[in-house]
Amino acid sequence: MVRKILCVILGIFMIAVEVRAEEYLSDPAAEPLDFMGIRWGQDVGGIPGLVETYRSEEGDMAVYTRSDDAKLFGSVNLDSIEYVFVRGKLTRGSFVAKGEKDEAALLREALYIFGKETARVGGDYMWRFTDTNVLFSSEPQFEQSALFFIYLPRE
Repeated sequence: MVRKILCVILGIFMIAVEVRAEEYLSDPAAEPLDFMGIRWGQDVGGIPGLVETYRSEEGDMAVYTRSDDAKLFGSVNLDSIEYVFVRGKLTRGSFVAKGEKDEAALLREALYIFGKETARVGGDYMWRFTDTNVLFSSEPQFEQSALFFIYLPRE
């Protein structure tokens, strides 16, 4: 479900924001260089504790969780943390919060860490960095919100 939501949100933001426009970049000092201690682009092999929860039919994308993760982002109690590897390399991650209190806290924490968003569509926020995008989306119909980290290195 989170994967479908991410695709829709990413599509909306790509339409709303010119992806290559330098003037829309967030503060470079706040750019996430890893996700939960795993460097972007790091190979899936050798990362302890990963448990595969989904693999695409083509086999090039796999989603993992780690049972030993402290499900916290700052002061936010998270429902889940997912790691997405494409062709064996870390390319995305997500934090999911449920319940109004933790959903609001997730957005506050993101604003505190990343600063003012570079784009906003309704209740969704985006922070665009040089190689990473961070997206916050509230999904009332699922009674959850998510903070997505997407590694998009420039060629």
